[in-house]
Amino acid sequence: MVMLNTEINFAKNPEEFAQFFAMRIPQNGKADQAKIKKLYEEIPSYKNFAAYTKTIGISSSVANTPYYSVHAFRFKDKKGKLLSARWKFVPTDGIKYLNPQELKQKDSNYLLSAFQQHLKTKPIEYKMYLVLANKNDATNDTTALWKGKHKELLVGTLKVKEYEGMGCNKDVYFPADLPKGVEAPIDPLFHIRNEVYGITFSKRQ
Repeated sequence: MVMLNTEINFAKNPEEFAQFFAMRIPQNGKADQAKIKKLYEEIPSYKNFAAYTKTIGISSSVANTPYYSVHAFRFKDKKGKLLSARWKFVPTDGIKYLNPQELKQKDSNYLLSAFQQHLKTKPIEYKMYLVLANKNDATNDTTALWKGKHKELLVGTLKVKEYEGMGCNKDVYFPADLPKGVEAPIDPLFHIRNEVYGITFSKRQ
């Protein structure tokens, strides 16, 4: 799985996703900040994501950061009914954030350093939850924040026991290769990921 530290994404379709990065490509040596600001004001996905990120903190370490699937996968129950749910991984050591002043004291590799240091003493653990969609939740929109109380199912514990370097960069991951009983999300972004990941894999070789 690919997880984010945000509950929502900044784009709901491939066009918005591509534009989010394209607008940052420097022209004549620098990015067009006026254009970026204009698009943030015009496109609800960007505007909502910017507002959301102001409500969460700055990750202090991988071991203290919650992670979310953003996509709503469909899980088949024992009667064959499909239930939409998003993944949520909650760190057992608790959620901790940095304030802006603390961040200024960190170097650019502080997350990697903290990750390696933590694993010298004990594993990093997360409780793995499925957050079931409520009746009116959007299950085809990665920019939609599910609000209110939701039923959550604890399905396991993920333990990270050691750091093995960057060797995984030589691997390719296809999100649509799903286990029996789990069906793909129905949002537009998920269905392009296999192709995109294949392209990025070839560029890493």
